[in-house]
Amino acid sequence: MEFDLKKVLTMKDVAEAKKLVGKRVFRADCIRDLLISVTNDLREVNLESVREEMDDCPFYDGHYWRYIYPAEKELVPYPVERLDELVGKVVRSKVSGNVYLLRCHLKGEEYVGCDGGEIYSERLFREFEFLDGSPIGVEVQRMKYDKSRVITPFNRETAVVGKEYYFGDCQGNLEKRIRMGRSMTLRKVSDHSGDMHPFKVTDLLDFIFILPVDAVEVQE
Repeated sequence: MEFDLKKVLTMKDVAEAKKLVGKRVFRADCIRDLLISVTNDLREVNLESVREEMDDCPFYDGHYWRYIYPAEKELVPYPVERLDELVGKVVRSKVSGNVYLLRCHLKGEEYVGCDGGEIYSERLFREFEFLDGSPIGVEVQRMKYDKSRVITPFNRETAVVGKEYYFGDCQGNLEKRIRMGRSMTLRKVSDHSGDMHPFKVTDLLDFIFILPVDAVEVQE
């Protein structure tokens, strides 16, 4: 998400901030940390209350914070398991203006077929739109997960080959994959103690952290 300094709310904006109570926000005690959170989509929380008596840090989520930033709806490319929803839809290229009918989707593939060939989901999201101008994407689901169930190189023996996991090389990357609903099947676990990327999806794709899909709960 791009950072817009005009959207930052401070102690001078308590009236506006009260409209965000119960909603998702980013929060921090300095602008630099807030910028990092917003641009990397990290540490998003529910705003519990705005307490005017706390002059410097009126925004409360279990702790008091100096700044908040409203979290907007985030769109991502259609996941593979939902690409069949696009079959029969007509889309337009943002570059050429050409119009295409999406004709088919082969189960498990990351593209849909049209008269012009194949269009991958990521490209549909970036370079195409529906005829009404709306983006070809889905809203990111809000998730919460049990952090105690994250598996690292130090407890790799608990991982189960053949099971579905979310994967990541850092906490932020793992959480982004969780929000996007992008899980993969664990194919192999390296038993070499010095291998700090022990979780293998393919021979060329490995990760530091994994989380079982059943450790994640969708938030309304």
